[in-house]
Amino acid sequence: MNKNPINIQIQPDKINAVYTDAFSITRSLANFTLDLGQQVPQLNMVNIFSRVAFSPQHAKQLSGLINDAIKEYEKEFGEIKITPEMREDFLKQGMGFKP
Repeated sequence: MNKNPINIQIQPDKINAVYTDAFSITRSLANFTLDLGQQVPQLNMVNIFSRVAFSPQHAKQLSGLINDAIKEYEKEFGEIKITPEMREDFLKQGMGFKP
């Protein structure tokens, strides 16, 4: 492990968080691409506001970080429940860009 901490800076115009309720992941031999967006139910569409590409190695590291964060969240606040109905609604509403 690196004993010298990395100084992380966030540009002031990039500090605001943007909510996403729709996302899609595509992959190729060289990379994974994550599209983030917001649903526009009135128009039956998803408006993509960000696209991020990762190497397969970085995608796997990100997956591990997200899984660790979820485990810590559930340890502190309780299990995140996703019912079969929620999963079906998730797909029906187009989150994940699936019809």
